Amino acid sequence: MANFLKFSIVTPDQVVYEDEISQATIPTKVGEITVLANHTPLVSTLSYGELRIKKSSGEEVGFAVSQGVIEVRPGSELIVLTNFALHAREIDIAEAEKARARAEEILKDEEALSKEDFAHFETSLMREIAKIKTGRRWLK
Repeated sequence: MANFLKFSIVTPDQVVYEDEISQATIPTKVGEITVLANHTPLVSTLSYGELRIKKSSGEEVGFAVSQGVIEVRPGSELIVLTNFALHAREIDIAEAEKARARAEEILKDEEALSKEDFAHFETSLMREIAKIKTGRRWLK
């Protein structure tokens, strides 16, 4: 039995991160879950928030993520498929705060927005909040 997980975060544009890790704590629609090596196979929905991994060395790494899907495969493999993932060290909190404020301002006038525009700005707002929370935790 393996004592590590083969882990990857994949977006439509790229593989954001790949490594062998000891555990991952993942935001899902029903709350956070932690996946360890030899976890039961699982498919679940990923939610906006902070995804944390612990490397075999004990080092922890954080990512801001958006909605998507996670799959735990037999053989200790964990794949995260998401529309957005950003390593904590790459987060610009000031820029995320500005983008969050812009999205909140636009969403105040819901009646003036099409359903598609509303969904776009709501998604943008949730993504910026995830970046801010993740950045504040990791960029101290």
